[in-house]
Amino acid sequence: MKILLIEDETAAVNRLKKMILALEPAAQIVAELDTVEDSLAWFAAHPAPDLVFLDIHLADGESFEIFEKHKLEAPVIFTTAYNDYAIRAFQLNSIDYLLKPIKEADLAAALEKYKKIFGQKSLIESIDYQQLAIAMQAQQHRFQQRLLVKQGGKLKTIEIRDVAYFYLAAKNTLLRTSSGQDYLSDHNMEQLESLLDPSRFFRINRKHIVCIDAISSMLPHSKARLILEMNPPFEEEMVVSSERAANFKLWLKG
Repeated sequence: MKILLIEDETAAVNRLKKMILALEPAAQIVAELDTVEDSLAWFAAHPAPDLVFLDIHLADGESFEIFEKHKLEAPVIFTTAYNDYAIRAFQLNSIDYLLKPIKEADLAAALEKYKKIFGQKSLIESIDYQQLAIAMQAQQHRFQQRLLVKQGGKLKTIEIRDVAYFYLAAKNTLLRTSSGQDYLSDHNMEQLESLLDPSRFFRINRKHIVCIDAISSMLPHSKARLILEMNPPFEEEMVVSSERAANFKLWLKG
């Protein structure tokens, strides 16, 4: 198995390489790259590898630019510290999406998934990645359907379909339902990102995760940011951060 690593953090690429070779001793790491520019040059000069591990944030931009400038024929396992890009990643050649720090069990599962899909066949054959992405997305994500919340001294369950948004207040994570009721969540924001369906929920900044159904309107703000008007209303401004604005707009398009 010929594997290409595209990652701009030395510690991360060394750790990933060590884990891959521990799980697949016969694997060959054909190159280690850290920029979009170097990756495009490598693909132009070499045959496609069997598998690519691809970080989303590289030294000179987002790795999605590679797909815009080169027809990548190899399957990809995306690696990132952010969950915001899952939908976009699964629209490409992705067979899995691993969140950093990558756990060995998750890496092993991703490699096993790769082998089940491709076996020993040549990976240069024509592959319907669109259908593969749909299948992998369904397999990968079994999203939370309800949450356990606190109400006074009691516990109750809230259906995810009834949640309008999540927010931080006084270091606590709360949710507000579409009927305007607030509840204290047992999960922090990072945990919620992995539990929620990213086609319906988006983390717009450090303090807020919103449901697309609860956005009533949007207003332009400074530095490419957006202000969201929510239903039910929120007491403070909900601002899409400038770092997340571009991906937020892509998310809105589905």
